[in-house]
Amino acid sequence: MLKQLRLNKENPQNALRDYTALLKSIQSPPVRPRPTERKGKERKDRKNDSPLQAIPSDNLGNLPDSPLLKDKESDSAEQPTKISLQYCLTKFRNAEEVPEILNRFEEILKNCNISLDPSAKEDVTPKLKEGTAHGAFWCRNLWDVFSCKQEQSVYSVPVSETPYNDVLIVGAGPAGLSAAIELKMMGANVHVIEKRDYLSRNNILHLWPWTVFYLKTLNTKVFYPKFATGGIEHVGTKQLQRSFLKSCLCLGVHVYYGVDFDGTEEAEEGRWRLKGEYLPSFSAPLAPKLSEIRFNTLIGADGEHSKVVDYFSIPQKVTKGSLCLGITQNYDHLHTEQELTINEFGISKVFNQKFFAGMKEKYGTDLENLVYYRGETHYFVMTATPESLESRGIFYEKKDNVCDLISPNNINIDNLLAYTRDVATWCNLPDYCPVTKNNLGKPDVSLFNFTNRHMSDEAAVLVPSSSQRDSSLLVGLVGDALLQPFWPLGTGLNRAILSSLDTAWMLREIKLGSIEEAVTNRNRTYLMMKNALAGSIQQPFGKVTVDPVSRYVSPGL
Repeated sequence: MLKQLRLNKENPQNALRDYTALLKSIQSPPVRPRPTERKGKERKDRKNDSPLQAIPSDNLGNLPDSPLLKDKESDSAEQPTKISLQYCLTKFRNAEEVPEILNRFEEILKNCNISLDPSAKEDVTPKLKEGTAHGAFWCRNLWDVFSCKQEQSVYSVPVSETPYNDVLIVGAGPAGLSAAIELKMMGANVHVIEKRDYLSRNNILHLWPWTVFYLKTLNTKVFYPKFATGGIEHVGTKQLQRSFLKSCLCLGVHVYYGVDFDGTEEAEEGRWRLKGEYLPSFSAPLAPKLSEIRFNTLIGADGEHSKVVDYFSIPQKVTKGSLCLGITQNYDHLHTEQELTINEFGISKVFNQKFFAGMKEKYGTDLENLVYYRGETHYFVMTATPESLESRGIFYEKKDNVCDLISPNNINIDNLLAYTRDVATWCNLPDYCPVTKNNLGKPDVSLFNFTNRHMSDEAAVLVPSSSQRDSSLLVGLVGDALLQPFWPLGTGLNRAILSSLDTAWMLREIKLGSIEEAVTNRNRTYLMMKNALAGSIQQPFGKVTVDPVSRYVSPGL
């Protein structure tokens, strides 16, 4: 065959045919292509249910159940039926959608021989840590980070039963899940309910330097390795929710998806329960039935249109201004060379008049400010003048009421997409980058009103019991439910994290002192939080803890 191959070297087609036949005649294992050869290409020949999918090649030697470690002549029927722990851990780390994350975590529990009976009410974290510590390199990093955090003196509080140790959090966004992690590390029993049963928010969030440091202590880097690489100071909402959810599961937080909040009612022994009957779309393994949950602390993390705020009639202030309309738009990131040449920026018309004047002259798009981030998508957020939107035919009808004006029924979506595409083109985004689709398969573009900003008067209130003396429900607020952000300042997530830490500190003070004093101090820290900016956090960041005195430059506590 080799001789024939040499004879055909002058004829490329015959040489290629003979070379192919030569390869088929050699009985040797197939050579794995180098990672650089596979980059950006879909491995269609690999089945989705293969136990080896997504497992790094350098970790294959640690797989006792891996088919690669079996004798080559063994019968295929003797393949192990139990999925290896390494496979479960890898699939859990890489999972993106809520059902997959929960299912993969359940597989890990089974592999670690942890009972899935919710009635046992045992802390599974020690067993989970013991069972997974040697399963994958990232697991060791995960538990090392949590152990280092738990060793801080601020988390050294009594674990015994306290009047406000059973917590229900409404909302599984970044604010709600970060609060769940901190409260769980304070020794609370934490349950989280979320109306949506999917992750749909592609928005990219601006981060303060301290926030980048803090998110690493919640293992964001473990579950999202691209985080904080190359000096990037932002993260996608969806990526952050995935990371927080996985950390919550590892710490034993019970999360329920597809559950809306309709109110509370008093139960027994100074505790409350959810009003109505609920059947979650998905729930975390080991989570008890919602009808069995009892709580004495409720945290509203359900956004600016908070049902918790409305249900308990928590007073709010409204700051009114001139009409301000914002637009968010996402485009798919195809990772081409031309896309990578675009620099991220945040600019205002006041300081960049030439840039905005040129765009208005060419396209008729008149903006007050514009921000561009490149992450999993190309993310644009801008403030557009109402006059330019009207001139471009964005609204079917001109209406006096702002809510009616920006109602989906009054928006010409094609004209809105053309408007944002002109902005993206002016910023040198290639035309071949398609519009990102949301979970409903529709263009991920949104027109929103931030003319008025809502902020609650208090961050925590006590709701007295109507039937039991000296008993009350503690209600706290975090994130946008507490303070609606002003997006051009980029404060949203950063202040949401601060509010979660302040709430966790309130629970610590309740355990060590009186409830009234703890609530008073919580409302005092709220005054500091709602005015905090990037420079308001003390340095060095390594000494900043859940204690407000260690965080705010001038705490006044």
